[in-house]
Amino acid sequence: MERSQWKFRFAAALVAEAAQNRADHHRDRRKWWEDELEKTDKQLRETGVEFRSHEVTGGQRLDLAVDPTLKNRYEEGRFKVQAHTEKWEEFERWTFALETAAEDVVVLELDIDDIAFFGIERDEPKG
Repeated sequence: MERSQWKFRFAAALVAEAAQNRADHHRDRRKWWEDELEKTDKQLRETGVEFRSHEVTGGQRLDLAVDPTLKNRYEEGRFKVQAHTEKWEEFERWTFALETAAEDVVVLELDIDDIAFFGIERDEPKG
């Protein structure tokens, strides 16, 4: 049998705990990025936009220049908040399902990708 077909047995409660740990991680990262986004928004509003006035025939033209570093950070923050929100919600659903399953199912068979997906690790590093 090929490695890709191997199955490993894990207690459903352990998998539910791992899913909750992943949900908690993404919730915490979402909060961090929300705070970062708020700081960047404030910086953009205070110093990130420069007004440039140019004389043109018949009057003046106003150009706005946005600090590209702040703009990029703002866009990154918006993306990260969305991505971590989606992952947080996904792992919350997994946690709910696995906690419910743990009431009836004692052991689940996982492949190596499932183990990586849920972030199941040793309690203590081997060494």
